[in-house]
Formats: sequence, C-alpha cells, structure tokens
Amino acid sequence: MTGLRINHVSVSSPDQDASARFYAEMFGAERIPAPNFGFRVDWFRFGDTQLHIFPEDDAPPKRHHLGISVDDILPVYRRAKELGVFDPVFTDSVRVLEDGCVQFYLRDPGGNLVEINGPVGEYTTADIPELKPITELFPQGPETAGARLYL
Repeated sequence: MTGLRINHVSVSSPDQDASARFYAEMFGAERIPAPNFGFRVDWFRFGDTQLHIFPEDDAPPKRHHLGISVDDILPVYRRAKELGVFDPVFTDSVRVLEDGCVQFYLRDPGGNLVEINGPVGEYTTADIPELKPITELFPQGPETAGARLYL
C-alpha cells in the first residue's frame, strides 16, 4: 500500500467563527459541507486538500504547523501585516530558500502556526523589508543541498 497524498489537515480553535473567517478572508478558502460528528467541525477546501477546524480550548503545539501555498506572497504578506498575525517568536524574517521559494509564519485566531509558501518572484526588501535569504540566517551545507519545498 502506498500513501497517495495528504487529504486534510486539522487544526483546533477556541473560536471557530474567528478561525473560519481568517482562512476564508486571508486565503479565499471555500467552506464545504462537513458531516455531523456530534460536535461542530468546519471544513474548507484548499485546492485538492481540505482544512478541518475543530473546537478545542487547549493551546496548540508551538511548532506544529500547516503550510499553505499561495501564487503571490505580497498580498498575503500585506494582509498579515494589517491584521498583526505574524509570529515573531518563531521567526522574525521572511525567508527565501535556496530553491527561490519564500516562507513566513503567521498565527491563526486559534493560535495555530501557519507557514505561507510561494515564489519570491521579483519582490525585494523594498516590498518586504524582512525578506532575507536563508543563507544569511543559518549556515547551509552539503547535507542541505537539493532541499526543495515543492517536489
């Protein structure tokens, strides 16, 4: 048996309405029908993958996260700035990986860590002041050569 792909990712939130609005407004996620499990769960479509939001009052883990790919990082970066949802504890930079992909981290209303991924394109520090090559932040060596966010 071979796993084919990730079908869905689940996150928790003490305020499901706020989390639902966050994913719909920040990423244009489409709410889709969810079964009745005897408690509320919200399902959203992200391309061929789903995000499920469950009720939970406990704090989420600090480093567990979901990664969301976007086609243009600048609008998401700007919206995250407006909302004040960057996670400066996890990282205070917008990293450019050696393969040209960008990653930065947000916290959703439930406290879940969300990694944003996309192409750096023509953006510079004039557009995104925190933009830094990962090689300026951490030494890279032969063991990291060939690391690719997108397979």
